[in-house]
Amino acid sequence: MRVLIAIAGLFMFINSVSAAIEVEVGRDGAKDDYLCWGLVEGRIRWKGPGPVPGKVALSSKPVNPTTAGALVFVDAATPSSDRKETLTVALQPQEAWTRFLIAGSKASTEDKDVAIAVSDEAGNSLATHPVMVRVRKNAEQLTDAERDRFLNAFAKAGKRENQFDIFWRLHTNAGAPFAHDVAFLPWHRTLLLHLERLLQAEDPSVALPYWEFDKKAPKLFSLDFLGRVGDRLANPAIVEFSPSNPLANGWGVTNVDLPAEAPQLNTPLTRLNNGDENVGQGLNKDFMRETTQIPCCGGFGSDIWFPYHGAAHVHISGLIGDINRSPGDPLFFLLHANTDRGWAAWQRFHDRFNRDKVEAYGLQGAHSAGASRPLGNFEEDTMWPWDGVVRPNQQIVFPVGDIHLPPNPGPGDGIMSNPQVGENLDYLDLANDGGNQGFCYDNIPAGIGTVPDF
Repeated sequence: MRVLIAIAGLFMFINSVSAAIEVEVGRDGAKDDYLCWGLVEGRIRWKGPGPVPGKVALSSKPVNPTTAGALVFVDAATPSSDRKETLTVALQPQEAWTRFLIAGSKASTEDKDVAIAVSDEAGNSLATHPVMVRVRKNAEQLTDAERDRFLNAFAKAGKRENQFDIFWRLHTNAGAPFAHDVAFLPWHRTLLLHLERLLQAEDPSVALPYWEFDKKAPKLFSLDFLGRVGDRLANPAIVEFSPSNPLANGWGVTNVDLPAEAPQLNTPLTRLNNGDENVGQGLNKDFMRETTQIPCCGGFGSDIWFPYHGAAHVHISGLIGDINRSPGDPLFFLLHANTDRGWAAWQRFHDRFNRDKVEAYGLQGAHSAGASRPLGNFEEDTMWPWDGVVRPNQQIVFPVGDIHLPPNPGPGDGIMSNPQVGENLDYLDLANDGGNQGFCYDNIPAGIGTVPDF
C-alpha cells in the first residue's frame, strides 16, 4: 500500500511540475508549432508554485515513433553556434521567459508527431510540447495520408471564395513586367507562399509538395493524385481523376466576374502528356554552374527559367503550357515548387542568400526613372499584386480585386505584407534577423554547402 501511495505521489508531483512549465514557439503569445530547417525562437518559463527547478534540458521526443520528425536546439545568446540534440537552459524566477532557438532536423509525416521534451538534471521528464517539422517534400515520396491531406486542403481552399480562380488571373496580368522578367523567381516564390498559406489555413499540417520533373513520377500522375491522361479515355488530352479524389469535382476555378470579351479558362482540365515519362531533352541543370544572378540574358536567371522550368511546362502542355492560364492546372504549383527548389539549391551551393549582394540578385536598389527594367524587378521594389500598386502601362486583363498575402502560419515574421523582391532570398533566415518564411525542402538543408541528390 505504501508503495502504491508513493507511486501515486510521484505521478502527482510530475503532473504538477509539468503544469508549472510553459513552452512556446514563435511569436509572443502564440503557439506556432510548425517548424522547418530555419532556426526560430522558442521560450520556456516556470509558472510555479514552488521553487524554480533551476537548469533543465531540452531535447526531441517522438510522439509517434513511426512518423516522428526530430528537433535540434541552439543557445539564443550564440545563434551561430552548432545545433545540438540536447540544450541545457536555466529557468528564470518570477515567470520570466528563457529564450532558446529551435529547428527541425528530420521531417514529420503526421501533425505534431514530435515534442520538445523538458527534463531535469537527473533525466526525469518534466513537460512536453508537441510540434511538427513541416517540410515541402517530393510528391512522389508522400505517404497516402500526406497526399490525401494535401488534396483535401487544395480542394477546400479552392472552393472558399473561389480563390484559385484568382491565381491564373494574377499570372496573366503580371505577364512579362515582373512575373516573367528579372523577378521571375522571387515573384513565383511569393505566389507559392500565398498558395501554401491558404492550404495551411485549411489544414496546418500541409506543406506544398514539389514535382521533381527531371525524374519519372507515376505516383503523382495517377488517378488518385493529380490525375492522368490517356487511360480509358476517348480524348487523351482530358485529365481523369478517380471518383474519390477531392479534385474530381474541380477546385474553385469557375470564371466568375469576367468580362464577356475576356478569354475564358478552358475546362475541363487538359494535358498532352503525363509526367511518368521523360520530360524531354531540353531540360538541364546548367544553372547550377552559374555563380551570379544576372538580369538578362544568359546565366542563372534565364538558365533556370528556360531550359529547366520551361521544358516541364512544354512537355506536359495543355493548360499548363499556356503561360496566361497555366495556374488553372493544380500541377502548376508543384512544378513551380520544384523550380523554387532549384533556386534554393543554387543559393545554398553558391551562398546566395544576401539580398544586398549583386551575386545573389542582379538588380540592386530600387526602381528609378529611366531604369532598364520595369518597377517590381529591383531588389527593394515591392511586388504586384500584393502591394496594391498598379504600374504605369500595366494592362489588367482580368479583375482580381485587392490581394493580400495571408499571414505566416508558422513562427517567424517572414513575408507578411507589401513583399519586397529582396525579402525572398533568405527564406531560412540564415541572418537570424527574424525573417524565417516557414518553408523548406526535404533535401535542401539549412546553411551553405553541397546539395544532396541535386
